[in-house]
Amino acid sequence: MEGVACLCTEGLYTPFVFVTQKAIKQLGVAPVEASYILSVLGACSTVSRVITGRLADHPRIDCIILHNGAAILAGVATCFVAVLNNYYLLLAFGAVFGTFTGSYYTTRQPSTHTHTHTHIRSIL
Repeated sequence: MEGVACLCTEGLYTPFVFVTQKAIKQLGVAPVEASYILSVLGACSTVSRVITGRLADHPRIDCIILHNGAAILAGVATCFVAVLNNYYLLLAFGAVFGTFTGSYYTTRQPSTHTHTHTHIRSIL
């Protein structure tokens, strides 16, 4: 599962750069309205970070599964950008992508620590 998550994170930063350009150049959206896509993305990312942080603190929740699941879902959401031909669909994409990238960023360090700690313990 980690290998798949690694592949999905290759394009993790691309939507931040190009989603507004797609709205402006391909859909004819005004630049101010296109910037709302990034605002929605950022707001959903912020809320997702808080919720995911609370979930990751729960002893029965595995941080690695949260981390990899978020990376995979963010990657899958990015695959659909090419067929989104409506401003409101791009807003929905911003919400979905922001939610999963927020979860990904929140669980990145704890999952790395958990994986490294488990690997080192198995070596010793």
